[in-house]
Amino acid sequence: MIFFGWGRRGKTAELDPGRVLVRAWAYFHLFWLFRISWPKGYTLATATPDGWAQRAISDEEGRALDPADEPRWRELFRAYREFYRLPESEDVVSRTWGWLRDPHHECQAVVAVADGTVVGFAHHGRISSPYTGTTGVFLDDLYTDPQVRGRGVGRALIRRLTDLAASEGRQFVQWVTADDNHRAQALYDSVATRTRWVTYEAAATPA
Repeated sequence: MIFFGWGRRGKTAELDPGRVLVRAWAYFHLFWLFRISWPKGYTLATATPDGWAQRAISDEEGRALDPADEPRWRELFRAYREFYRLPESEDVVSRTWGWLRDPHHECQAVVAVADGTVVGFAHHGRISSPYTGTTGVFLDDLYTDPQVRGRGVGRALIRRLTDLAASEGRQFVQWVTADDNHRAQALYDSVATRTRWVTYEAAATPA
């Protein structure tokens, strides 16, 4: 029999072993469900016929964009543009894909993969900051499949870029986001410092 002591008088109460084992099993699975796997990967909670299971995504599944990713990348990029209410344009989608596949172009991409499927991307390029004398990585676009939101994909992609910056001897990763994208900002506030800078954009001088 298993005994636990509690109460104002320190009395010992007897618990049924079966109930104790059930509770221990439940606490164990709750722990694995909600724990955070941070170093160089993310923990993905997956719905299975037997319930929720944890699956750690390895470094190899957060990787550079591959030519075979084109159909899935196009699907996610269209959804990303739709999220920001941009007009449909296959010309833009194809042009961006061409940039990403051009080894000499400044725009590059990393993707997050789960179970063989691309579930998110981060478009980025290199920048220099003359007034600080430092260099960094600029994150242009970050998007994750809505089906895996809240499971660490965005965090993992940002970590991938901070690792990239470190490996190249750069000092920072920088990005901007829409002022009303509060869900994204909740993540960003936990992994980066909100700056005081305001973004401006001017159109090129007409020909």
